[in-house]
Amino acid sequence: MKAAPPQITMAKPEENLEKKRPAGEEAAPAEVVPAADLTLAREADSPKPPRPAPNVFINTLNVFAGPMSRVYDPIRKVCYEPFQEHWEERYKKNFPKHPHRMLILDIALLALAGTLIVGGIFAYFVMPIFPQARIVSLETLSPGRLVSGGHINLIVAYRNETGRPMASAELRLSLPDGFIPDASAAKPEGQNQPVGAAPDVLAFPLGTLAPNARGEVKVPGVIYGTVGSKKVLSSDLLFWQEGQTSPTRTVAYSEWLIEDSLLTLDLRLDEQMVRGRQTAVTIAYANKGDQTIPDAAVRLSPPDDFFVTGAEPEMSGRNEWRLSALEPGATGVITVYGRLRSGGPRAASPSFTLRGYIIVGGERYLTQETRRNIAALTGGFELSQEISSPAGSSSLFPGQDVTVTIRYRNSGSQPIDNVRITLTPTAGLIQPPATPLFWDADRLPELRRLDPGASGSIDATFRIKDAITAQDLGGEAGPAMNVAAQAEYDLGGDTIRPVHVDAEALSLPISTVLGIKAAAMYYTKDGEQLGVGPLPPKAGQTTKYWVFVYLTNTTSDIRDARVEATLPSNVAWTGKYSVTSGQPAAFLTSTNQVQWEAGTVPAGADGDIKVGFSFEAALTPDKADIGKVPALLKSIKVSGVDSVTNTRVSASAPDVTAELPSDSRASGKGKVVK
Repeated sequence: MKAAPPQITMAKPEENLEKKRPAGEEAAPAEVVPAADLTLAREADSPKPPRPAPNVFINTLNVFAGPMSRVYDPIRKVCYEPFQEHWEERYKKNFPKHPHRMLILDIALLALAGTLIVGGIFAYFVMPIFPQARIVSLETLSPGRLVSGGHINLIVAYRNETGRPMASAELRLSLPDGFIPDASAAKPEGQNQPVGAAPDVLAFPLGTLAPNARGEVKVPGVIYGTVGSKKVLSSDLLFWQEGQTSPTRTVAYSEWLIEDSLLTLDLRLDEQMVRGRQTAVTIAYANKGDQTIPDAAVRLSPPDDFFVTGAEPEMSGRNEWRLSALEPGATGVITVYGRLRSGGPRAASPSFTLRGYIIVGGERYLTQETRRNIAALTGGFELSQEISSPAGSSSLFPGQDVTVTIRYRNSGSQPIDNVRITLTPTAGLIQPPATPLFWDADRLPELRRLDPGASGSIDATFRIKDAITAQDLGGEAGPAMNVAAQAEYDLGGDTIRPVHVDAEALSLPISTVLGIKAAAMYYTKDGEQLGVGPLPPKAGQTTKYWVFVYLTNTTSDIRDARVEATLPSNVAWTGKYSVTSGQPAAFLTSTNQVQWEAGTVPAGADGDIKVGFSFEAALTPDKADIGKVPALLKSIKVSGVDSVTNTRVSASAPDVTAELPSDSRASGKGKVVK
């Protein structure tokens, strides 16, 4: 028999404690441990599983996610609440049963609208880039390169590749700018002559084109344009197909560049020019083609401050030369002489522009344009002028002495030799000066050489004419004294090409000369009696005369003219008067003064133009006047404003007496008798 296994009995913890507790000792109360702490204690005592290996992919994402959270966390905080509010207001409130379905529907509509927009952009901008089947093909068969002024053939080939007939087909060619078709422009075989829809459009009716029908249109002509310019030919094919309510249109374009020109130009000039020094600008031209150029023109546009002094050959217009019947291979040279101005306004970067034109039927076609910039140097000579007498005046007067002070200085870094200075006032307005207004080293030795920094001045005096006539003005509205100082000098030992310097011109207007004439009459020139009373005048009796006052003027209109004169105490105003213009004459009894507002006195008043007034004056001499010639009018003067110079001008006349020198029948009968 097998032995029975031993029996193991486990006592309860309480029983064991009771057995071990000494007799007579009471059991201590049990301490309650929280379940959570007990669980943590058991986990701490339990063996831990091995730590998994680090994941490289997850760690890499964490590297980027950390900084990115700084960006999207604020965005989420800003956008979440508005979106949440929109969701509550728009969907949960309006569609409480199916808010999610309405949200999905709105998203689908937005996606559809976005797809349509992107599709439209793609169709409008992107689709034309990709090649498509061409109904109209274009090619230029001759020549391979375009030459301005040369003959070319524009050939447009067309083909019906639609697979269906094309009814009422018409091909329209929008010709390039500057293309002149030949008078015998070719037509499609079997078709009518081209019908022009516009001056630069040729329309070719093609009729009905069967499937795979093909043909071409050839337009010969001459092309004009500047070298490097682009020329565009537009071909437009319109046709009808069965079942369509509107015609179909197919457009094709072809572009070429003008690579050369029959008329070639070459502009040759110095890259550096000294201001004021004479220089030569050379223009070389040639006909490089194999055909005659009937009419052409060459035009030079120099800088605004370039003064042209001459040209070979002479110009046919302002800075222009016409070239007639230029044979193939013909060449020529044009030389222009001039200088950059050293005084006055200057161009910052002087530029010369040369243009060549071929002229056909009176129309100019620009074929070549060349532009050259140059560097402008200064010689260092400074020249200025001012009117020192009368100083500060805004206008001058006839008969006045004028002094001009000319100042010069060498502000450069090298000596200047043989300086010549000339002063030129307006010709015809001055009296011949006692000495010429010209200075050189013979008159002023210091002008032989000016070292850097040397300077000096010259005073020149001249007199304006006492009387300036319309003939002196040469058709100008009003006289003006223009003063121009010029200088020439040699620089760097070059005595062949002197440097010219112009001072800034001065111009002052010359005021008109206002005059007044007065005379008394007893008889007219025809012998008719005007006066009344004894002649010669008698003491105690009254003799009446007529006094005439006339105004004269020379070069400029006078405005606001006013005449004043005084009657002596023994002369009375009778109230009879006559005026040619202006206001009525007036008499002030308190001062015995006669006044007349004449208003405007036109230039040239005198002779044929009469401006004046007349009145009757009654003389009553007394015994003290016996044997004397009494005055009839005293203190005669006129004043007004020059309409050009805005200066006030005035004049006076001698007293009018009873001597009557202008009256041949009464002259010498002015002394008072008993």
